[in-house]
Amino acid sequence: MKQIVLYLMNKKGKNVIESILSTFGADIVYGVYVGRDENVKDDYSYKIKTICVEHSIRILNNSKHLRDFHGLRFAIGWRKMIHDTINLIILHDSLLPKYRGFSPIPNMLIKEESLLGVTALYASDEYDTGDIIYQSSVNISYPIKIEDAINIVAKLYSELILKIIKDYINEIPLPRVSQNDSSATYSVWRDQDDYYIDWSKSASYICRFIDSVGYPYLGAMTTIGEKKLIIEDAEVYPIRVEIVSPGKVIKLKDSMPIVLCGENAVMIKKAYYDTGENLLPLKSFRTRFGP
Repeated sequence: MKQIVLYLMNKKGKNVIESILSTFGADIVYGVYVGRDENVKDDYSYKIKTICVEHSIRILNNSKHLRDFHGLRFAIGWRKMIHDTINLIILHDSLLPKYRGFSPIPNMLIKEESLLGVTALYASDEYDTGDIIYQSSVNISYPIKIEDAINIVAKLYSELILKIIKDYINEIPLPRVSQNDSSATYSVWRDQDDYYIDWSKSASYICRFIDSVGYPYLGAMTTIGEKKLIIEDAEVYPIRVEIVSPGKVIKLKDSMPIVLCGENAVMIKKAYYDTGENLLPLKSFRTRFGP
């Protein structure tokens, strides 16, 4: 019987294994590697392990477990280096060769791209440069929250995986299409410093940024004095000021602060300190939000 190995992380990994089990059953899965991601609030690793245990699927820990395995392997949301690239298929959160690299979904949303897409490709020595097998995409409109975007992409993941596995079972050769390197762009990794709001940007950019790095990511951050603040929801508030003062609260509307930006302002509708204390209602508009 043909079998597969899965390297799984995050919600996309959970959705993929659920789709595989409901379509093909557990016998097709030789084993699963489960990854952790400390840059999100819920990396789904516990949920993935629970699914494996419930279906008697072995959880793999090192490459020694693959000595007798020669089938296809799939990496879903995987962030660690996999040195053995033979029969390894990667699923990437963009329409390659655009957005090679890290965190493509939040970066695409911040740039207000009109398409979300997924590419299934063969692994290569240099990340995200292998031959393309299949691609799938969907149009999106704004505003859109990152959680909703991930749900859309997760569905595309499952569709592509099931299509490839069906080809594999039926011994249909998988396509191989070389990427055009001259059209390649790269998506840069994000760390904690990249979650801070730049109030000199336009209000529309800042609201999109807040939507793009929210749950399950760490959230858009700012400061009031020495206190760290996470903003979950905001909207553009058109306003004209004589001298632009990004980060200053200009007034309150129903106890919600109107914060000046490089262009227009944002009305903060939901925010809390890193201690868990709610920001709202803000009692004084003489407040400055920091970098």
